Amino acid sequence: MHILNLMDLEVAIGDMRRAGTDLTAYEVKTASSELPRDLPATISAFANLNGGSIILGISEKAGFHPVDDFDARAAQAKIAQSARDLVSPPVVPDIRILEFEGKPVVIANIPEFAPKLKPCFVKKLGQINGSFIRTGDGDHHMSLYEIDRFVENQQRTARNDVALIPDSSLSDLDDVLLASWLAQ
Repeated sequence: MHILNLMDLEVAIGDMRRAGTDLTAYEVKTASSELPRDLPATISAFANLNGGSIILGISEKAGFHPVDDFDARAAQAKIAQSARDLVSPPVVPDIRILEFEGKPVVIANIPEFAPKLKPCFVKKLGQINGSFIRTGDGDHHMSLYEIDRFVENQQRTARNDVALIPDSSLSDLDDVLLASWLAQ
């Protein structure tokens, strides 16, 4: 569920205010002077599971209200660059600046990656330590088992076992084997 307009943002903030915390699909970051250091982990977590929206310029501690000293234009550029440079594979978020309660906020909608691209991980931590998933209101390290399943799914979706055989046709198939396979 991505935030595409003011109505989506108001619904998301209302849900978080009622819950008193971030939600699985939404992460709020104050980002008043600079982007938070854990931002790449959140990008990874959203890309690896169901996608989600990062909302910059809102303070969770202040009851999910906009912060005063937030530079939306600078935050927009920084989050776009972070999503390209700090995670692998690079993420191309849908970034929007919306006005909420009279102040600008930045919304970065992070898409879920296709199975062949997962896991998305924080580059400086590497795939083993830098792959995250989103659970509840937090970003959690993926287990080795989860990473292994994602890598295994990459190989399945890559279809490396499929190759064209030149100058072949359906008449080259063994009718008995084909009938047996179709019966299964």
